[in-house]
Amino acid sequence: MPFSFNDFPWMLHLKELRFRLIIYGCTLLVFFSVCYAFSGDLIAILMRPITHAFPKGTDMVFTALPEGFITHLKVSFWFALWCSLPVALYQIWRFISPGLYLREKRAILKILFWALFCFGIGVCVTYLFVIPRLLTLASRIAHYGIEPLPRLQSYFLFVMESLLMVSLLFELPLVLYLSVHFGLFDVNFLRRNRKIGYILMYVLVVFILPDDIFSQFLLMLPMILSYEAGISMSCILKRKKT
Repeated sequence: MPFSFNDFPWMLHLKELRFRLIIYGCTLLVFFSVCYAFSGDLIAILMRPITHAFPKGTDMVFTALPEGFITHLKVSFWFALWCSLPVALYQIWRFISPGLYLREKRAILKILFWALFCFGIGVCVTYLFVIPRLLTLASRIAHYGIEPLPRLQSYFLFVMESLLMVSLLFELPLVLYLSVHFGLFDVNFLRRNRKIGYILMYVLVVFILPDDIFSQFLLMLPMILSYEAGISMSCILKRKKT
């Protein structure tokens, strides 16, 4: 009987993975095409915080000829990634679910739901409160006779990074809850080392925003709230177990 690599089980898994990646790649391409068709509207949405924070008449500038076109591509790609995230998670789920027990499937679905919920809350809070406040602080320099000329690509990079970083910070309650659930930490341990946790979070904030102490303080607030929310959720879990 001839030897064939296709007879190995892992080859079947690789074929299944390739199939799922092709589906997601095609979906991402479709979303990117749609987002690029509406890239002007998407850019207008991202421009709202700076139009309200900076003085009237402030215009965006670009320093390279293709920068405007590249900005449209980048904004379309980021929005396509976010819009296609449910499809990516679904394809991952279809790939791993056949090897899971029923209780494992239920647990993973709950974790995914709360992870997406926390991420969505983080995006809304960042767009509605964090970014406008950061831009307001940055625009105060205009009152001292210095004209602000925000660069197009730098501004959108700042917005996208802020949305991603702060939204990931909102996953902290879920991370702490799962760490207590799986026995990595204890609730009392998180309470006793609260100050150390704050220091580590501030070091992370300084790494993200090294030059602006006001922005650091503003970013620390949701991180502290997330940490305390994680402790509260862990306390609820401990009461249920007892």
